[in-house]
Amino acid sequence: DNFYLTRVVFNGTYTSIPSSFFSYCSSLKEVVLGDQITSIESSAFSGTKLRELNLPAGLTNIGNSAFSGCDSLRTVVIPDNVTCIGSSAFSSCDSLKSVVIGNAVTTIGSSAFNECRALKDVTWGQSITSIGDYAFRYTILSKVVLPNSVQTVGNYAFAGINSLEEFEFGENVQSINRYIFQNGSYTYFYLKRVVFNGKYTSIPESFFSYGSSLEEVVLGDQITSIGNSAFSGTQLREVTLPAGLTSIGNYAFRNCDRLKSVVIPDNVTSIGVQAFQGCDSLKNVHIGSGVTGISTYTFSECKALREVTGCENVVTIGEYAFYQCQSLESFDCHDKVTVLNSYAFAYCSNLKELKGLKAVTTVNTYALYCDYALTELEMGEALTSWTYQSGYSNYYILSNLLKITLPGETIPFTSSNSTYGLPSGLSLYVPADMVD
Repeated sequence: DNFYLTRVVFNGTYTSIPSSFFSYCSSLKEVVLGDQITSIESSAFSGTKLRELNLPAGLTNIGNSAFSGCDSLRTVVIPDNVTCIGSSAFSSCDSLKSVVIGNAVTTIGSSAFNECRALKDVTWGQSITSIGDYAFRYTILSKVVLPNSVQTVGNYAFAGINSLEEFEFGENVQSINRYIFQNGSYTYFYLKRVVFNGKYTSIPESFFSYGSSLEEVVLGDQITSIGNSAFSGTQLREVTLPAGLTSIGNYAFRNCDRLKSVVIPDNVTSIGVQAFQGCDSLKNVHIGSGVTGISTYTFSECKALREVTGCENVVTIGEYAFYQCQSLESFDCHDKVTVLNSYAFAYCSNLKELKGLKAVTTVNTYALYCDYALTELEMGEALTSWTYQSGYSNYYILSNLLKITLPGETIPFTSSNSTYGLPSGLSLYVPADMVD
């Protein structure tokens, strides 16, 4: 090891700087690389005090850890003939602020710029196809627009960047994984806007879960599914779901408390459990024609929800589906819904109208619990079972429902406690030919 060498000039006919050639030369501040140099091998200058670096135009390869730990290096320009930046090539270059990546670079190796904690400006080459794991972790980038040449982005490639506010995927990205931005399962990060271009069709599970600063996403037309918890707990104010979307996972938008409206496209056939639960500002929802069932807790605790349109082909409304939707005033079952499950509309205290009930065969216990504004219902001939709550008119204080029209041939009520009869004050209206 040479701790005193400060400057080296590389003249000659040799084309490669050997592995670890200046590793641990902790006083080396300047190198002049001759035009003949085509390759810098692994760890060649690691741990030196280089302040600037002029890489020759003919350079084609930068090896693993070639400049790692060069904590005085401030700028790097990768020449246009370099095709690969090796793993950890510039990792832990604490003073590195600016990088220009040449247009021949296809691969940025794992951890290539990891822990370059001053790096805020990257000019992206237009031939990059692969960005490795951890490649830009713990930098201070604020905006990233990936070139359309990029096909793969590794795990944690942009993790731990508290300054990163905007990110745009290129049009040829083949797949994305849940850990691109996260530094662990519960990392808080600061992204505000993300544009999802690419060839991938799914937003991964928990992709932005706990990303509580996220305000805007642009979902490309290629997206067909949104994974479980993909955007839960974010600050999304609006989201335009692409026409080709077919499924929305469990908890996908749960607790997005600034989201105001949602239009579920007609191609969506599945909305997961608790998908929009606790979206406190959600006022308007349109449910497309492909949805046949509203799952358990899907819109529960959406306290501002006033209007739900569409639902033309919904057959089943799950337990707690609209639980505590206190602003909901009307809901149309379009004579398609067959089952109102337990607590489906419980605590919808302003629900005044529940219509289109001709296909309902079953009303389960507590389906309309505490719906004080609902005073009458008109059922259809399909109704065969209505299990009402014990103590309906006493200490359970369920609702002011006083009139039910039953065109069928049977009285379908069953108490959940045999000690109680039908609710006091309730009038049943039946066809005249049913009356003796």
